[in-house]
Amino acid sequence: MRVPEGRRVDAYADAVRGLAEVETDGEKRAKYMEFIDTYAGLDEDEYRRYERDYAEESKTMAGMIQRARDEGRHEGLERGVRQGRVQGERAVLERLLRRRFGVLPAGVAERLRRASAGEIEAWADNILDADTLDDVFRPGSA
Repeated sequence: MRVPEGRRVDAYADAVRGLAEVETDGEKRAKYMEFIDTYAGLDEDEYRRYERDYAEESKTMAGMIQRARDEGRHEGLERGVRQGRVQGERAVLERLLRRRFGVLPAGVAERLRRASAGEIEAWADNILDADTLDDVFRPGSA
């Protein structure tokens, strides 16, 4: 879309305002804001004019973007912690299976790798009462 030279800052402000009105997801807002910034291509003087002429919108959008980035970092950290916990549980279960049943068949490592957190928990519970390796993986035997 072609914007007349003297209207670039106003067009940028319209795009930012429109984004704030239609998108409620903070992560998506941040992503779309990067898109708007890239394609607007404002120079430093134009950004300063935007911040001066549209101070309220500029502060609001900057706050929303920062909040979205903070939330994204927090969610990523939580996801990493959950994944690390599951990997640790998987490793302990595999070690216990080896200790209890000896050398494991080739498919067991793959089965453990693909298992959900719930499956790993159930299998870890099953290992206490299992007489055979098959008993560990038997559904509903916990």
